[in-house]
Amino acid sequence: MIEDLKYQPNTTVAYHYCDFMDVGSTSPANILRNLFAQLLPVNYDLTKDFYDLISRKDKPEPPPAGLPELCELIRRSSKYYQGVTVVVDALDECNGNRDKLFES
Repeated sequence: MIEDLKYQPNTTVAYHYCDFMDVGSTSPANILRNLFAQLLPVNYDLTKDFYDLISRKDKPEPPPAGLPELCELIRRSSKYYQGVTVVVDALDECNGNRDKLFES
């Protein structure tokens, strides 16, 4: 399905697979980080729109881990594409994290 979606015109695909054997793969923050990483614009001067994130690169504090901040980063990166399709596969593996992910 992912491969078919990738060939759709004017659509960028970001996807994540949740695996109950890998607890990190079902964490809402990890899922959103993964989606954001896939949506970072290529060949674009990121300093303009993502300066706040880039400026933290060499500092001891990590990038934002909160779900609202990650959602905002995804929104900001999505505007560089005509269309975005997000696929999160195996949501049933997320158990207690599903509600947090849906809210985000």
